Amino acid sequence: MLAVYETIDFGLVSTLNDLPTAPSNSTSLLDLLSNNHPTFLLDPLHDDTVYVYHAFGVHVVDVAPVLQSLTSALRTDDEDESVLKAGLQQSVMSNVRPILNTFSAERR
Repeated sequence: MLAVYETIDFGLVSTLNDLPTAPSNSTSLLDLLSNNHPTFLLDPLHDDTVYVYHAFGVHVVDVAPVLQSLTSALRTDDEDESVLKAGLQQSVMSNVRPILNTFSAERR
C-alpha cells in the first residue's frame, strides 16, 4: 500500500498569482480554486496514464516512471532489505503535462 508517494502540482496557484487583478474587482483569482473539483480519468489504452480534468483545463499524468522504479525495486533477488529500501527511496516522479487550457482571465 502506498499512502502518499508523490505530490503533483499542476501550477494553478502560481498561474493565478501571476495574473494581474482588475482594480474594480475585489475578489481574488485564487477564490476560483474553491470551485475546482478535479476529475480523474484513466486512459483506456495506456494503464500508466491518467487524465485530470479541472476548472482550468486538462493535464495528463504519466506514472510509468514511478511504476517502473517500484517494479525494479520489488524484483530484487537479494535477501538484503537495504537494496529494496534504497530502490524504494529513489526520487522518481511522474511526467505531468498540460494538454488543454480553458482558463480565461477576462471571463474568470
